[in-house]
Amino acid sequence: MCRNKNHELNLFPFLIGLITAIIFYSPYQLSAQQIKVGLLVNDKIEEIEELRAAENIMMKENPFLIEQISFNQIIEDAGLLNNYDLLWFHRPDTASFTTAELDKKVIKNLRDFVSGGGGLFLTLEAFKYINVLELETNIPETRSVESIDDGFGRKHGFHSLRSHPIFEGLNGGAYIFRPVEDMRVRQIGFFDNNVPNNGKVAAVDWAYIFLLEQNKMVLEYELGKGKILAVGGYTYFNKKNLNAKHLIMFAANSLKYLTGKMSEKDINYWNFQKQEVLPTSLTMPNITIKPSPNWKTNDSQMKIQSRIASDNFFDIAGRKILLMGKENGGLDEIWAHPFMPVRDYKVGIQFSYSDSVYWLNDQRPEIEISPESFTRLYKFKRAYLTEVLTADVNEAGGVFHYQYRGVYPAKLIVQYNSNFRIMWPYSEKALGSLFYSWNEAINAFVINDKSEDFSCFVGVNKTPFQTLIGQYKGFAKKDSLFEGISTDDLTTGALLQIKLEQNENIDVIFSASNQGINKTLETYKSIAENPQNVLTNASAYNNKILKNVLMINSPDENFNTGYKWAVIGTDKFFVNTPGLGESLMAGYATINRGWNGSQKVSGRPGYAWYFGRDAQWSGMAITDYGDFDKVKSIISFFQKYQDLNGKIFHELTTSGFAHYDAADATPLFIVLAGKYLRHSGDINFIKDSWNNIKRAIDFCFSTDTDKDHLIENTNEGHGWVEGGELFGAHTTLYLAGSWAAALKEASYMAAALDEDDLSEYYAEESELVKSIVQMDYWNEKNNFFNYGKLLDGSFNPERTLLPSVPLYFKQVSVDKAKKFLNTVASNNFTTNWGVRIVGEFSSMFQPTGYNYGSVWPLFTGWTALANYKYGKPIQGYTHILNNLNVYKNWSRGYVEEVLNGSEYIPTGVCNHQCWSETMVIQPAIEGMLGLEVSAIDKEIIIAPKLRPDWDNLSVNNIRIGEDLISFDYKRNNDFIQYNFALEGSGKVKLIFQPSLLPGTDIKKVLLNDEEYSFSLLEDGHTVSLLTAIDKMNPANIKIYFENGISVLPLEQIVKPTYKAEGLRIIDSGISGDDYIIKLESLTGKTDKIKVYSNMEIDGRITNANIISKNKNIYELEIKFEESGEKYSTETVRVKIK
Repeated sequence: MCRNKNHELNLFPFLIGLITAIIFYSPYQLSAQQIKVGLLVNDKIEEIEELRAAENIMMKENPFLIEQISFNQIIEDAGLLNNYDLLWFHRPDTASFTTAELDKKVIKNLRDFVSGGGGLFLTLEAFKYINVLELETNIPETRSVESIDDGFGRKHGFHSLRSHPIFEGLNGGAYIFRPVEDMRVRQIGFFDNNVPNNGKVAAVDWAYIFLLEQNKMVLEYELGKGKILAVGGYTYFNKKNLNAKHLIMFAANSLKYLTGKMSEKDINYWNFQKQEVLPTSLTMPNITIKPSPNWKTNDSQMKIQSRIASDNFFDIAGRKILLMGKENGGLDEIWAHPFMPVRDYKVGIQFSYSDSVYWLNDQRPEIEISPESFTRLYKFKRAYLTEVLTADVNEAGGVFHYQYRGVYPAKLIVQYNSNFRIMWPYSEKALGSLFYSWNEAINAFVINDKSEDFSCFVGVNKTPFQTLIGQYKGFAKKDSLFEGISTDDLTTGALLQIKLEQNENIDVIFSASNQGINKTLETYKSIAENPQNVLTNASAYNNKILKNVLMINSPDENFNTGYKWAVIGTDKFFVNTPGLGESLMAGYATINRGWNGSQKVSGRPGYAWYFGRDAQWSGMAITDYGDFDKVKSIISFFQKYQDLNGKIFHELTTSGFAHYDAADATPLFIVLAGKYLRHSGDINFIKDSWNNIKRAIDFCFSTDTDKDHLIENTNEGHGWVEGGELFGAHTTLYLAGSWAAALKEASYMAAALDEDDLSEYYAEESELVKSIVQMDYWNEKNNFFNYGKLLDGSFNPERTLLPSVPLYFKQVSVDKAKKFLNTVASNNFTTNWGVRIVGEFSSMFQPTGYNYGSVWPLFTGWTALANYKYGKPIQGYTHILNNLNVYKNWSRGYVEEVLNGSEYIPTGVCNHQCWSETMVIQPAIEGMLGLEVSAIDKEIIIAPKLRPDWDNLSVNNIRIGEDLISFDYKRNNDFIQYNFALEGSGKVKLIFQPSLLPGTDIKKVLLNDEEYSFSLLEDGHTVSLLTAIDKMNPANIKIYFENGISVLPLEQIVKPTYKAEGLRIIDSGISGDDYIIKLESLTGKTDKIKVYSNMEIDGRITNANIISKNKNIYELEIKFEESGEKYSTETVRVKIK
């Protein structure tokens, strides 16, 4: 990689070598669709390769006929211009304009041409021609910036405000120049506070993930009937450019736009006028809002109650709305994607006997949390106030319901602020001025932007006796009324007061939209007609989800409840952003958490936008539990925003910015598409999507620049680690494993589409990459996998948790997998609440380090999946519980993004994270239930690896295509029974492979009361039964057995602030005549484990003492000897033969 910062742009003919001849067009070749372009040149065009490249490339790639016109020709013959639809002045020369370029006849003739309806495209140094043509009175500046690859690529481009036709097919913006080496790049435009006097700003500078709104570099002017477009940088046609396709499309769009051949429906311009907060008046139809009845919240087993609220985070999410706050009172933020219409929502109550206002944020109410609502009960002297917060399932709106019960009349005070912060990377200035009013017709505050696309209504079902709204940062009480506290900030403050009778209910109704005031009014009116329906519909929706997806009911109510919350918590991330579409978001938190985007007012609510790898990993679990329609939407969403080169985005903000800076999103997209086909059998969708899938596959192959069969992080981005000491591998093991899995799924899909040659090729490549993962990445010295391959072919040997991903994909031999898993099972990696990415003994370990020592439930879930795949279900189940139990702590009901690596506290950005939820579900379904599906073949593998002490289980709604399978499990002293039922075609083949306890002797198997043949697979950890059943209506299987023993999974009871160290089960299984349990704990400590045994083990145990017995469960005590090290190991042996 070149690191020469002073390397200037030189016009080497990289692209010219690709063009073997200049395409010749004669006049009769012109069609109605072709556009005739006059390329303005000086006389020495043959010496300027950049101009020749621009001419030839645009003629070859697009329907343009480009002919050169010299400025001297324009001087001599003004009528010559009439032969062209538009003119293009592409000037790479940094010297001053020539005499011919400045000639008065040239200027007049060009102005006349545009005034008559022609178009003029000015690029590179020609940007400055806006002054020569007297279009602009302000003088643009020229700057030179470094283009350096710090690991994220060199990306330069432009972005519109929401949309402009020049970015059609480019999602509102494009990186049009991505050089392959470090250099300096020239920029021409209006920078910082300098703005054009006359031109409209069509696009601003966009570099990597930063929108540089202060760099106004694409301007549009109107002159008579025509338009001029000036682009001040990056349009290099003769430079080696990894984003050449983007440049060509941008240039083609610009040329077409100037000829009027593109729709002008969605044209927006950047506004740099002074931002103000102004009163307005809008006419609205009268709405009658009825008095509110008493509400009764859903009496669900999932309900979480607490007698004292804390400062913990909570959220309520619908398809288009996100409410976030703290338990004790109010709301911090409401997001109606893609903007924040309400923040700092605050309520107070004042009783008739007192002048004091009790602000609810200062109280400590009782709380009740359910999937559809958040309820607070505030208790005052002889008065109760119940507050129920709920959000609409499908629209951007909701209700705050208040039930007052007291012996005195009171006043309810409601206040909030609104700054209309549109999502990052736009700045807080993007939407411009705000306009406000109190609208009596709808009994609501109305706030909107100048375009009236963005608006918000907040109203009540009773006429307030005071309403106050303006440019206020807060309010102060004066006598019985309030006054606004003025501010210069771009914010609107609103307050209303309502009189409360002794027993009265009040509804605060809100709605918002980026689709215009009429849409906001429609939602507001719908809610106002029956506010309680919002709660009722939300409850019904959640119940429907739980009724229809794969559901597990075990003897452990904590597991059952946590699993349900994980399903609901996952579904909360399926979000519809108007104008973009529907897919999964990553995580929820307020703008006060995490990086602020280097902006004055953050527009980053956690990670409440769309991510690639997040949705792909999470989509696997959603596929597992059978919500195929949502998975189909996720895949379609990726395809909709697939880059021109086939790459899948890493993140897409709800404000419409797509960033393609991750290497793993594209292979994981292929994996998800293949998994969707396996489960759904939806061959038609895959057939329709094949072009997108194939482009993604081809893109991955294109990144293998050194032809070692591995796709690369170099030039393509992160995956997994995004920064720090580990960052910078040429190909990480994680990425290589993901690529091998992607090739396997690509082969499967190609075969289903009768693309046999492709299928064979992909399968061969998959096996080859799998072999590289298995052999090349293995470090014999460390008995562990290397982290990643470097540019020079060497490897970074750092031990990380990331090999769990190729283990999950079954790409590793049993012996290497066992060595890895036993190492990771130790205290070095494993805490009492999950698994760190690096060990605590690593030199880079930091317990709060995002990628250097913290515990991600994602990592813990990967480890659980790997353990189940390689016969270690005891550790696998412990890790499921590690993730599941988080729901009882901070963001109650939901699972955090990241936990500290040394102390049980959150340490991430998001309080509620999608893949943290799904890493409860995916290991439970794929690991504990052992589910594998092939809907096309009508074949399903169910290989349960259940907790040894579970005597019963039921599983419903296992989806295989259009069919549903359910089963229940029961165990008594001498047999196990599984009962299977099928709803659907009746033609599903079951491969049933239940794992029994190590040391189990199977006597016989009955299918529907008749003896049935079976085979045994024994690995020391489990005994597996392999059988096939062609029809399952019904299928009742009884397995008669004797003996069997197993240690029980650890269930560490951890509470916030507990420390990480503790007892670990490193390994267990049969060795000769013994059942062995390898343990680790703090040196000198005494710990306890439980063992389930179908045989007497008194007097057969070494290195442990039996301290109690309850039926088949023995509790053992183990003393860990002093060793001089932080941790010691002990091996417990139980003689079983």
